[in-house]
Amino acid sequence: YFMDSKFGYDEDENKKAKLNFSNARFQDNVYFNNSHFYDYVDFHECEFEKITCFYGVKFYKTPNFSACYFKEPKAVNLINVDIDKLDFKSVEKYIEDNYKDESYKNETKGMQDKKEFFKIKNKHKLRYAKNLKDSFRVIKDVLITQNNTLEAQEWHKLELYAKEKENHINLSVKDREKNADIFKNILIWFNCVLLNVYRNTSDHHNDFLKILNFTVGMIVLYGVFIFFCQACIEPYSKFFNELKSSVIFIIIGILVFLCWIMFYFNRKKSIFAKSIFFIIAMVFIVLYLVTYFYKTNEYKTILYLVMCYILSIYICYFFFNI
Repeated sequence: YFMDSKFGYDEDENKKAKLNFSNARFQDNVYFNNSHFYDYVDFHECEFEKITCFYGVKFYKTPNFSACYFKEPKAVNLINVDIDKLDFKSVEKYIEDNYKDESYKNETKGMQDKKEFFKIKNKHKLRYAKNLKDSFRVIKDVLITQNNTLEAQEWHKLELYAKEKENHINLSVKDREKNADIFKNILIWFNCVLLNVYRNTSDHHNDFLKILNFTVGMIVLYGVFIFFCQACIEPYSKFFNELKSSVIFIIIGILVFLCWIMFYFNRKKSIFAKSIFFIIAMVFIVLYLVTYFYKTNEYKTILYLVMCYILSIYICYFFFNI
């Protein structure tokens, strides 16, 4: 019984109360009711044969349930488990705080080769990201077995956080490999960007308010761009009717560039700033070329509206990613 216990509490400066149950086998009932875990708790490869109760448990930091085995999934009580403190940053911090284990220290001891050091560092980070992904999957599967799909969705969200971080580490490794498969890199890059966009715009479909704000903001920005461009350009259409399309694209291009500058300096080390800018730049170039070859006003108007719409999405995403 570990009911109403506090592990890794704030007053414990040396964190001696850090809990490690890894590889333990619980043959009888085990209760952690209303316990608080202020620090990391390790349950990896544990076996629970009977009733396992985490009722009212609060995790302040990311727990590790990787490769856990619950003989009776329906005998696991996960009611009122508080994981509000767990987010994408907590996933990143877990990996940073734990990847330098004994195995890592032994492999890097006395190493001078920076490339090999980087390779080993990312190998261990990747291992911890995968373990964390499996940890969230284990609890998600238990909740699905109990038909508790709403709570399972919360753990699935954390699983996607770990998957995004795994892709990010994988991409960092592949970029440094000379003989890396470029198509595999593109696939990893696409998945990485996609998960990042979902996380920042809807929290993987778990935050309705964020979805609503992003959608409304995107629509409003689109309307503002349409009004602004028409109000500024239409009165002078007689003077530069032939240059209308070019002027519109120049204005939009400047706005995209300014947004990219802000985004880049805000996330200088992030792959996503460069990725999204690359997508916007490619769309901009394609639309400009299409407009150049199809000089009818209908094509210009349609492509102009499409570009405004894409730009509004980009700016909305920029503000949501600050």
